[in-house]
Amino acid sequence: MGRTSVRQKRARPLLAAAPILAALILCLLVTPVSAAPLTVATVNHPLQALAERIAGDRVEVLFPLPEEGDPAEWRPNAETVARFQAAELVLLNGAGYARWTGHVSLSLLKLVDTSAGFRDRYLKDDGPGHSHGPGDSKAHRATVNIIWLDLGLAVEQARAIARALAAADPEGEEQYRANLAVLETELLRLDDRLRQLGTQLDGRPMVFSHPVYHYFRNAYGINGRALHWEPDVPPDAAAWRDLDALLVGRPARLLVWEGEPDPATLVALEAKGLTSVVFKPAANRDPEGDFLAVMAANIDRLDAAVNALE
Repeated sequence: MGRTSVRQKRARPLLAAAPILAALILCLLVTPVSAAPLTVATVNHPLQALAERIAGDRVEVLFPLPEEGDPAEWRPNAETVARFQAAELVLLNGAGYARWTGHVSLSLLKLVDTSAGFRDRYLKDDGPGHSHGPGDSKAHRATVNIIWLDLGLAVEQARAIARALAAADPEGEEQYRANLAVLETELLRLDDRLRQLGTQLDGRPMVFSHPVYHYFRNAYGINGRALHWEPDVPPDAAAWRDLDALLVGRPARLLVWEGEPDPATLVALEAKGLTSVVFKPAANRDPEGDFLAVMAANIDRLDAAVNALE
């Protein structure tokens, strides 16, 4: 009987292992590799909150702005611009908000203008306007861009976000639709509360500390005029004169602030018969919670103040 060669003896273990290796390779080929979540960048906190509510855990939503400051006027550094560039979608507010996005390189295919569907309902600032020099006889009024204070328009922004997410991630469309339905219900419940408050006020005048409430005023029938006061800056003599001029013929009893005002200012306003109430625009992150939580707290405070007038 012939002897098996050393080469043949060494080959047998390899031949025996071949089916196992083939099975492992096949397993690697057919096992799906979990894709990284979709990354979406936003230019303000309301859009961040709406996107997070709609997307759930399928999407990473970025709002890489500082905790302080106004996102509408903020300008990002190169590192932050790179984060926006790396995102699959960039959610814009529209109406000229976050103008920096027009001065950096962002793919047009990534940009989602969440208010594009209602551009015909943009409001113009009803202040004195501005001109472009002595030869310009027309006053130009800026488009107002704090859209989300009309919660009906915030619903439309949410729908635009859901459509964009579904287009970018078709497998998540059912989840996005379901989450949008829940979000719409919550937003419209808050919207209804504000409409009831507008009806209850019945045209009684109020004063706003700053001209940021145009959509709020327009949506809920609020008879309000605006100052240019900052919550953390005590009004000087000129500011008090502005208030007195605003109150002539308009006996307002409520002054609505963007943030908590200086205590001494509160006392002086009370002496004039004005009650202060904080109604935050919520453009940036807030300790009270996300956009919807802040709006609910705003409405609670306004409701209490309005009912105290009765």
